[in-house]
Amino acid sequence: MLTLLVAFSASLSGCAYALQDCSKLVGTSDYNLCLAENGDQEAQYQLGLAAYEAGNTDEAIKWLEKAAKRRDNRTPIFIPKGNSGDVRIEMRETGLSKPGHTGAQRLLEEITMIYNDISGGV
Repeated sequence: MLTLLVAFSASLSGCAYALQDCSKLVGTSDYNLCLAENGDQEAQYQLGLAAYEAGNTDEAIKWLEKAAKRRDNRTPIFIPKGNSGDVRIEMRETGLSKPGHTGAQRLLEEITMIYNDISGGV
């Protein structure tokens, strides 16, 4: 369990709101959404891609813009609370920043080009 939490914490980047412990949602349909809401760029990209493929451009753009954004140098650290299995989450400075998700950046460019073609370059 601790290995899962350490690996999970390494995959997330900082965000401006309280983080959820997504480890309890592994194997459910809400897991990817939880990761995305916690700032996981790959999860955000996957939600954006799925929305785009489903024809929901507004939802796609919402998630793709989040995934494409460069991240600051904070990362969540999951600290176990005794033997209960609960964790406390703290944001810590790492000194490293994370570039935006390149797949999300490319798909946003594609959506913009399609929109500009349809709207006559507005």
